[in-house]
Amino acid sequence: SALRDKFGMPDFSAWPQHSAYDAQSVAKTFAPDSPDRETYDYYCYVQYLLHTQLSDVAAHARRSGVVLKGDIPIGISRCSVEAWTEPHYFNLRGSAGAPPDAFSLTGQNWGFPTYNWDAMAAEKYAWWKRRFRKLREQVDIIRIDHFRGFESYWSVDGKAKTALNGTWLKGPGKAFFDAI
Repeated sequence: SALRDKFGMPDFSAWPQHSAYDAQSVAKTFAPDSPDRETYDYYCYVQYLLHTQLSDVAAHARRSGVVLKGDIPIGISRCSVEAWTEPHYFNLRGSAGAPPDAFSLTGQNWGFPTYNWDAMAAEKYAWWKRRFRKLREQVDIIRIDHFRGFESYWSVDGKAKTALNGTWLKGPGKAFFDAI
């Protein structure tokens, strides 16, 4: 968020610095003598507050017998920290969507990247396991938004305006759920 604000845009691929994530280079920006340290500390503190508040709400709900349900979207933003720090898990040139149908004659291009399922499978879906584990800290039941995408998904060129020229690609299917 601090780099997004510093460079005036969320698209990390267009940043003049740090467009390709390098942990050592980014760590230097967090050094005590960094001129932007106060800004970075602010965002870290906001994240800390959000985490503690959500944890407190979840704990209170559980003590009160309330079951919490949360959504985990299948897609991520192409400008997200995940796409920036772990781009090998994603097809950043592609985009997920829906084919043309009665609701949209040109289909739907949702704009979020598709997954590199082979890279994820090679690491036994560790990225997804971390995602589920983190969400389970706050909720008891997880609903997967666009569950169908694990079986197959409509893939479109990321620069396309519509989804007319997309194609159905196979997702990991049962292998994914067996692994997690």
